[in-house]
Amino acid sequence: MAAAAFAVIGFAVSISVSAGERRNEVALLRAVGAGPRQLTRMLGIEQAVLVGIGLVVGAMIGVLVARLVVPLVILTDRAVRPFPAVEVPLPWPRLGVFALVVVGLLALVLVGVTALLRRRTVTADLRLGDDA
Repeated sequence: MAAAAFAVIGFAVSISVSAGERRNEVALLRAVGAGPRQLTRMLGIEQAVLVGIGLVVGAMIGVLVARLVVPLVILTDRAVRPFPAVEVPLPWPRLGVFALVVVGLLALVLVGVTALLRRRTVTADLRLGDDA
């Protein structure tokens, strides 16, 4: 569960920084008529791609490390490799539930960030962009 907490915190920081850096872009899109749903969808698709890639690559690396390293570090009390060789069972249903929980938490973070973006005024953001 600590991994899920770190993933959610990292995602929240990432999307907050991304939204803050793109404040002018979001303000311009709102000024030309982009609705809140369109902005939410845009940020959602962008973050879904990043999260999807992260989950898939992270799972692949985790499985690879588990299959390659765990059999090498497990030794008997005589410091030899056990016979038969160690097999690493992977709990795919638990990993699937974990991935769904992480995706759900990330969706909640996305909703919170887009709610904060909706509160900002277009004129203030555009003026800020001119001064910067």
